[in-house]
Amino acid sequence: MKNIAKRILFLIIIFILLFVLNGCLSFFIGSIIDKQYVNDSTKDIIRQKGFPLVVTNVQAISSSKYTNGKGCEIVFRNLSDQEIKYVIFDVLALNEFEDLAFCEIRKKATATLKVTGPVKIDEKFPPIRNWSNLWYNSTIKKIRITKISVTFIDGSYKEFSEEEAKQMMKSFYELK
Repeated sequence: MKNIAKRILFLIIIFILLFVLNGCLSFFIGSIIDKQYVNDSTKDIIRQKGFPLVVTNVQAISSSKYTNGKGCEIVFRNLSDQEIKYVIFDVLALNEFEDLAFCEIRKKATATLKVTGPVKIDEKFPPIRNWSNLWYNSTIKKIRITKISVTFIDGSYKEFSEEEAKQMMKSFYELK
């Protein structure tokens, strides 16, 4: 009788652990996939507006656990009808109140981030692309894109304002 009770308790614990681990793993995998996934209607809207890419994730990242170094991660997908040679993002570092957060060393809140392609048609870039230690300021929590410049493989060039950059964000469409 005691053996059966121990086995049943053991099985219950195993099921609970599997349930918890499955939920955590699903959440983790889901958050990774969500950064990359763009539904077809969002792609169509962005293409109709003439924008060559959709930005699926922009975030401030900690560059080091030993310093106040902060960086930036940007994930995007090429929606144009040709390969992209370069993408340049002009960004601002912001605190949690969306005020400028200046680097304690360089005294700047801005950065210019360059991606060198080629980025193929409908390709997500990067697998993981981030720029580390852009600023030293522990209050940096958010990143705002103020300009996007795209150079295509054929040499043509397009520049997009902050307002247009907002419209290239996946979240602009999917949070409404």
